[in-house]
Amino acid sequence: MLQGKFFRCLSFPIPKSTGLLFLIGTCFFWAATPFSEEPRYPDPDWPVATDYAWLRMSKQRLAAYETFLRDKGERSWISIVIKKGKLVYEGCGTDTYLKHQRDFGSIIKPLQATVLGAALHQGRLKSLDENALHYWRDPWQTPYANDRQISFRQFAQYRDRWNEAAPAGSFRYNNAAATAAGECIAGSFTEVRGPKSKKTAEVARREVMEKIGARWHLWHWERDFDENPSNPGPRMVLEADVYELAKLGYLWLRKGIWKQTRIFSDEYYQEAVTDWSPNTGNAQFGFCGHYGYWWFVNARQILLPEVPEDAFYHIGNGSPQYATALLIIPSHNVVAVLSMRRISDEGKWDVIQNSRLPSNEGPRLWAREVAKLNVEP
Repeated sequence: MLQGKFFRCLSFPIPKSTGLLFLIGTCFFWAATPFSEEPRYPDPDWPVATDYAWLRMSKQRLAAYETFLRDKGERSWISIVIKKGKLVYEGCGTDTYLKHQRDFGSIIKPLQATVLGAALHQGRLKSLDENALHYWRDPWQTPYANDRQISFRQFAQYRDRWNEAAPAGSFRYNNAAATAAGECIAGSFTEVRGPKSKKTAEVARREVMEKIGARWHLWHWERDFDENPSNPGPRMVLEADVYELAKLGYLWLRKGIWKQTRIFSDEYYQEAVTDWSPNTGNAQFGFCGHYGYWWFVNARQILLPEVPEDAFYHIGNGSPQYATALLIIPSHNVVAVLSMRRISDEGKWDVIQNSRLPSNEGPRLWAREVAKLNVEP
């Protein structure tokens, strides 16, 4: 299927003997030369693909992808794949349905990265190196003096060590710190006061959800912080179906642009998908690194060896027992989501299995199957 084709006829004299053939050849050349495509956006639903060859996909590879999901996902999985802004795959197991709303767990972290980029783009922050705690009044006080001086950049890179004895500067995946960072980011937009302000969801709703037309339910847990940094405390919750979650991924695929609106800058995007912790030297759970600004990044293809290096993703451990992954592969123009019952607790594969260990089986195996969908020219 030729997109944006047009015909051009030349106005200068052409010899009669060759004129017709020349004209036909010239017109055929221009007919086969597409204009640059305008990006497609859901409005509010995703347009459905019909021409798989133009999208460099095939029904055979999509069928193989579904076979993988049925084999590994048992009966509770849901997955969609978006390519060039079009829905190329949707499917689910027999115990669920495509529009099932789920808690996507830690995928709120890329959402927070989005709001942080918006604060910087709007000039609400002069720099990511500002002390984030200045924006959270009467915060939950940790027992560590180190926690009074943490920058937005350190929070986003998970190099904050908030609510830990260790000083900021080294990587650790820290759920409590992400919640604290959300309070600070919200504080750059509105007054945030107290250990459970519940303003993070309010700001994310206004600055991201409404601007991209996403149908999300954003709210906060009532849980308190405690001495355990793995306890996220009063974290924000993102509940939606996989179609709506894919809109967050597509905003990042479009490098912060949604239709006529820029939400964060290209410069911020480039920083956010840079590996800021490439050599932690620590293979323990949660210390392995390869993290951007609240995104796992595939620099040097370490986390996802069979996927292009420009890929980035995040995983979510949602309540009550959901495992979800959101994957973006810019060089394939792809956004993919897989959400399923968390069965790694039972010793079986799921999409978040060992996702914070070097083996990374969950994201690694699934992302490989998504990458296989791309048909090289």
